[in-house]
Amino acid sequence: MKIKLALFILLVLLFNGCSQYYKFDELYDKGDFIQAYTILNNIKNTKNGHYQKRLYRVVTKLALDGDSDFINKLKSIVTNEALKEIENYARFAATYNLFLEAKNPQAYSLILSNLTNIHSVPDEFLSYAYKLRGVSYYKVGHYQQAIEDLNASFKIAPYADNLYFIGMCYYGLEDQKSAENYFNKTISTTQNGLVRSLAYFQLGEMSYYQKKYSLSLDFYLQSINSYSQAASYSYKIAKSLQKLRYNRLSTKFNKISLRIQKDYANAWFSLNIN
Repeated sequence: MKIKLALFILLVLLFNGCSQYYKFDELYDKGDFIQAYTILNNIKNTKNGHYQKRLYRVVTKLALDGDSDFINKLKSIVTNEALKEIENYARFAATYNLFLEAKNPQAYSLILSNLTNIHSVPDEFLSYAYKLRGVSYYKVGHYQQAIEDLNASFKIAPYADNLYFIGMCYYGLEDQKSAENYFNKTISTTQNGLVRSLAYFQLGEMSYYQKKYSLSLDFYLQSINSYSQAASYSYKIAKSLQKLRYNRLSTKFNKISLRIQKDYANAWFSLNIN
């Protein structure tokens, strides 16, 4: 009798676990990632591959989408003891953590090393892997390789930040015309204020160094209209105004830039990609 009862309880627990996994998969496939994550809280056995794989999938996806809570969560779940059947998920998650912390060429070189065999990355994260590798190539000055990877990422998932970084690569290659083309493509492709502001700012920089100060001023104003918390934008507005001899207005924007404490580059890091 005790054996039958124990077997019955085991079957109930097994059925409940399978039911929860089915609900998770259904929500995940619909793109309802937060609800999918909450489903995992109902599962008691967390040490098996079925649970661990789903945990890595949903936390990684939300972290890649820029959710700061899940970026922190991802850091906490990545270990060197991942089950063999999910080691590719764990390796990619660890690489993304490295990417978020990277600040020098050595760090980006390590990311490139981790992504040498890019097709070991799970298919659902392949577009992100190409993007991380492309941005890392850009950061170490390998612009042509970066363009190839960023184009590969864009073909899988057409996110505008790929276009922005392709523009930056062409800028690094001193191909001004192609850079301008990709910054304009970025602006026309997305409504994301931060990404648009970065593209406008680079158009402003190109105009400024060509001594086209009226045009640079227009682009810098577009930048700050798209994203207002960047001290660099106010500062370069001030510089353009100074060149155009609007000294009183220039002083005003210099003061604004000093009051803004948020760094737009760091904000971009925490969102997804830089």
